[in-house]
Amino acid sequence: MAAASMVIENGAKIEPLNVPREPLPPERIAFCVDLGEEMSKVWLFNNHKTPRLDSFKELIRLFVRSKQLISNQHEFGLLVASPSPFWFCEFTSDSTAFLSSLSQLDVQGSMGPFPMGDLNKRMRDNIKGSPNAAKFVYRVILIHARSAIPAADSSPSPLVYGAHGNAGFVLDLIHVHEKPNKEIKQTYDILSPPFDPDHPSDSYSFDLSTAKRINWMFSALLAHPLIRLPLPTPAIKVT
Repeated sequence: MAAASMVIENGAKIEPLNVPREPLPPERIAFCVDLGEEMSKVWLFNNHKTPRLDSFKELIRLFVRSKQLISNQHEFGLLVASPSPFWFCEFTSDSTAFLSSLSQLDVQGSMGPFPMGDLNKRMRDNIKGSPNAAKFVYRVILIHARSAIPAADSSPSPLVYGAHGNAGFVLDLIHVHEKPNKEIKQTYDILSPPFDPDHPSDSYSFDLSTAKRINWMFSALLAHPLIRLPLPTPAIKVT
């Protein structure tokens, strides 16, 4: 095992991480992209005024290309939340096909509450239906942008997240919103995966209202779930 260490921006040191020398299992990463009207709002992204959806498309493109440089066995899928999540592109290692689907996304207008249980069901059905699921680590990167509408936890049973070997998946949350209020806090609590202090690195959760540090955030998301350094808190505000 090789040791790695990291110093976060405020100078606090994180304990060294043992990194396995053997190859890590490939990932199947599903982006679930909200197409609600808030994704049409413009913010300052890389010194240019850019609609939120366009900035996320560019970041996802860079993310996919970077992950494939690490391993060409990674696969990518695309779910759109319009209003309930559905598969727009099934898992594929063909980045050209995936990015072509991504380029077709457009804002759909006003949406109701995001049904978190539906996302859980789509993923679990996909995992159970794949004959080679056991060789992959599954991950969902949820980009949610309905700050005025609380999410709906419609799952009939508790959501199950896991890195590998238990037919679960890792959930990374990007919660995009306007100025904080009670509804935003309620939505974040529903969307965020349960925080386990014994396994703090399983999921990353980011809370943002500007694009000020969004490039740093996507860089952190490049980390493979099995060797992640834990974030100092369950959620990181990058506003």
